[in-house]
Amino acid sequence: MTAAKPDANGIRPMAHSIRIEAVPPSANKLKKMHFGETRKRRKAFFLKLLLGLADIGITPPFAAPKMRVQINVYSKGARARRLDTDNLWGGCKTMIDAMRDVGLIRNDSPKWLDLSVCEHREDGPFTVIEFESSIEPAKRAEKKNRRGEERWQKEKGLEPELPE
Repeated sequence: MTAAKPDANGIRPMAHSIRIEAVPPSANKLKKMHFGETRKRRKAFFLKLLLGLADIGITPPFAAPKMRVQINVYSKGARARRLDTDNLWGGCKTMIDAMRDVGLIRNDSPKWLDLSVCEHREDGPFTVIEFESSIEPAKRAEKKNRRGEERWQKEKGLEPELPE
């Protein structure tokens, strides 16, 4: 797969995208919900993600060493006002957990996930999840591990192996 070219603003589109006909609730609403209701929402996002992945031909688990995910929430008509940043990010927690359950991401920690969340007021109400594998951090980690291995071999008095 070749990388997409940047647009006029210099932004390169992600490799895959899924459109979900739902908008995540605010973190404040999510916090006040009964745990059974949040579980239902998570299951609903899980099924919608699973169907969306099937539509674009991806079978889970898809999780790469590190995933770059952007959640675009188009909320026109769903809310009276824009959400503040922490309320928007917190509201996407059920969606992020569903991504982990599906196998799209390994974990929601920064080690495994490069996440950004944006709210748009142009269209809506729906959510677009764009994702791709973040290869560069994995290559850096591989190089770091190789250097650590070479250092260990030198400490032990062994001859360092040459990379193939």
